[in-house]
Amino acid sequence: MEGWQQLYPGHIPTSPLQKALLAAGSAAMALYDPYRHDMVAVLGETTGCLALPNLRDKMKNHPEGYRILQERPRIRLSTLDMARLQGLPEGSLGREYVRFLEDNVSVGFHGVQIPVADPCAGSTGEIGAMELSWASLDLQKVSPDTRMPPKFVDDEELAYVIQRYREVHDLMHTLLGMPTNMLGEVVVKWFEAVQTGLPMCVLGAAFGPVRLSTRKLQVLATELVPWAIRSGLNASCVLNVYYEQRWEQPVASLREELGIFPPPAVRVAGRAPLPVQVAGPQRTPRRPATMLRLAAFAAVLLFLRVTLELSWAQAIPALFIFYLASGGWDFFLIFLKTVPRDFSTGLVLLRVKWQVWRHMREKNTIAKIFQKTARKYSEKTALIFQGTGESWTFRQLDEYSNQVANFFYSQGFRSGDVVALFMESRNQYVGLWLGLAKIGVETALVNSHLRLDALLHCITISSSKAVVFGVEMMEAMQEVQPSLDKSIHLFWSGEENPKSVLPSAKHLDPLLQMAQRHQPAPPNKGFLDKLFYIYTSGTTGMPKAAIVVNCRYFRMSSLVFYGFRMRSDDVMYDCLPLYHAAGNIVGTGQCLLQGMTVVIRKKFSASHFWEDCVKYNCTIVQYIGEICRYLLNQPYQDMERQHRVRMAVGNGLRASIWREFMARFGIAQVAEFYGATECNCSLGNFDGNVGSCGFNSRILPGVHPIGLVKVDEDTMELIRGPDGVCISCKPGEPGQLVGRIVRSNPLQHFDGYLNQSATNKKIARDVFAKGDAAYLTGDVLVMDKYGYMYFRDRTGDTFRWKGENVSTTEVEGTLSRILNLTDVVVYGVEVPGVEGRAGMAAIADPENSCDLEEFSSKLKKALPVYARPIFLRFLHEVSKTSTYKFQKTELRKQGFDPALVKDRLYFLDSRQGCYLPLDQAAFSRIQSGEQKL
Repeated sequence: MEGWQQLYPGHIPTSPLQKALLAAGSAAMALYDPYRHDMVAVLGETTGCLALPNLRDKMKNHPEGYRILQERPRIRLSTLDMARLQGLPEGSLGREYVRFLEDNVSVGFHGVQIPVADPCAGSTGEIGAMELSWASLDLQKVSPDTRMPPKFVDDEELAYVIQRYREVHDLMHTLLGMPTNMLGEVVVKWFEAVQTGLPMCVLGAAFGPVRLSTRKLQVLATELVPWAIRSGLNASCVLNVYYEQRWEQPVASLREELGIFPPPAVRVAGRAPLPVQVAGPQRTPRRPATMLRLAAFAAVLLFLRVTLELSWAQAIPALFIFYLASGGWDFFLIFLKTVPRDFSTGLVLLRVKWQVWRHMREKNTIAKIFQKTARKYSEKTALIFQGTGESWTFRQLDEYSNQVANFFYSQGFRSGDVVALFMESRNQYVGLWLGLAKIGVETALVNSHLRLDALLHCITISSSKAVVFGVEMMEAMQEVQPSLDKSIHLFWSGEENPKSVLPSAKHLDPLLQMAQRHQPAPPNKGFLDKLFYIYTSGTTGMPKAAIVVNCRYFRMSSLVFYGFRMRSDDVMYDCLPLYHAAGNIVGTGQCLLQGMTVVIRKKFSASHFWEDCVKYNCTIVQYIGEICRYLLNQPYQDMERQHRVRMAVGNGLRASIWREFMARFGIAQVAEFYGATECNCSLGNFDGNVGSCGFNSRILPGVHPIGLVKVDEDTMELIRGPDGVCISCKPGEPGQLVGRIVRSNPLQHFDGYLNQSATNKKIARDVFAKGDAAYLTGDVLVMDKYGYMYFRDRTGDTFRWKGENVSTTEVEGTLSRILNLTDVVVYGVEVPGVEGRAGMAAIADPENSCDLEEFSSKLKKALPVYARPIFLRFLHEVSKTSTYKFQKTELRKQGFDPALVKDRLYFLDSRQGCYLPLDQAAFSRIQSGEQKL
């Protein structure tokens, strides 16, 4: 063509019009005959003008990818040492690649020579003859040499990029475990479409399924496509791997390195070994996945606009008619209702994920991020303590935390050491753990309600080298001090001259005043390293130390900030304990990371709540479900409508009081969320849907890898299908919330507990697919047809009361010790109009010998308020299974109704602080809400 220059051997210069014609023709032929690889190749070259430069840039910005662009390696039969690859260990990339080729190439030497125009061999333009010394090419099969050389790409470097993509395509089959049949090819195309953005891949992914059977379509839509999309989004660029130097690496290791999830273990009629083959018992078919429909409609729209050249006014109605004909109104209505929600939330997730990766790359920590915040908002108020009115600016908080860091460093504390913090909420609480974090010391945030054995346990399991406690905790520390290791340093903080002081404890406050205020030298820690520990009761046993790394703190705080559209000029009222994630991360995290002013109150007060909000001009308040109920139970006061609060953020607000709470107190937005300290599957009700704690997309359900799986209602064990994989719940079916664990993705990683055994108990295998792992939340939720999630109950041996998780195993052990090792069963029972479940203890007392007064006295010392059983049931004997496990199901069903239970019943009167007989009159008062618990 006149005026055009050939850029590489085999290059055919073409104009934009010619490219459009080639694209339309090749697309039509490829749809008619998917095995026309030449047409597929032409389509990729003529439509990849935007995707190819993006892929090249990714390679240039990656060390290994850049080296590939410089060295221009080729994967051809002539460059492969097949004998060496065949001799590699089973499971290695090279051995599995050979196995793939053996399935797709006619084995046997025939000495065939094929002339190939090699655009990447140099500028000589010579045509080389490549002798296939290992195998001949059966053109119905696939080998590296069947890949067409590029012709229509008008850039020599981009021509190599698409050549490299074609030659590693077979390796994608190997990595993904997919054969070269139509089903396997479609799955690979979905993965490549997400990875590369090439229109050719998008069209192949969308239109390839039209040739599949109904059963294979169901498997593709419900199992394989969601997995391929998740893997494609999570994985790093597959073109940045120098595969020729990775032959010895195990496929499983390379998958993990790239971020590709294990292939799903689905089975369809055909050959058994292939991951996408199936036979045998089947699950009940699920509704066809909507993501497959959407992709198909997007491809149809592209076809209408590009190939048929219809205007938007013509294409949109045509697409709408096609859509209604293919799926009806159901999904259309779901799409219309949820697409704005999903889109805005997707932007939030992308924003937080980008920030996480940036902080990882820069090896930032929460302490480093706070220093930037402090410089930006130096003289702005950071923290206000309601108890004394003490106000700290960001500069003062920074200086105080520096003093903490410099003092403890001077005392010999170094990065990786642990210090236990045991005090009530106040400004110093934040400054202490933040200061310790500045030198890499990890803080164990001990629940201020714990006493005796539980307190000692928390200090011991964290291997704390020191304990910093508030003066208000002096008595509790005196009780455990004799049992502490003598090497543990003790420091107390607060007002001078308490009634009694531990002889070995030092007053920290004057020591800090003498410490230097300059920034300490930063520790050798990064974004994925430990920040502190938060204790949670978990499902069994004593409190467990959940690991909170810097990344988790940032993620939890940032998702709340951006998801609920908070602002840096907001003022947050934080009356939740700072030893919990809600108060510390969701609350004060907005101060440290976003520059928000936070008002700290030592303890929630229903009568002073709105008074405080008005006094400090709060715009956001934190809650748990009980707080909202307590506020509604208060008599009306003028202050409750004079505040500036626009948002209430928290969890546990019941749908029955949701609207009443908003209407009475004039709060525009309830920001309900779900998420335990250690979980990897947090949810957020970002659009204010009444009653829900969050949602998962129905349009693209696999993007956020969480789900509800069926559990046995009696044993709460996971229910699995014939293939050993958990059974997913349909909309309206209750199930346990689980989150897939992805080690390579910090947003989906499960950091676990200090106790490895406790960590293992929260992990299930073969949940979404064979070989995967998922975090068990222990909570039963239910999802509606729009994807909104609603909290239903807690599973296992834990229930929630007064905003705290209560471990029945721990309480049973404590009660048994108090009652001289008597059999005790603890469980939660529902009380009308009350959040959570009230604790009830069934106690074996055949001789009627229990002294309730003495029992109550010992109970107050041994357990925090929220863990003390509200109801007692004394019976002759506690039923056990053949394996000596207590049978709780029937006890839980009978509850505390004296009409059903003939044993002696008692309830804890909160006003008198003692147990009183539970007769029919008392039962009626509790049912009506007249008797407060």
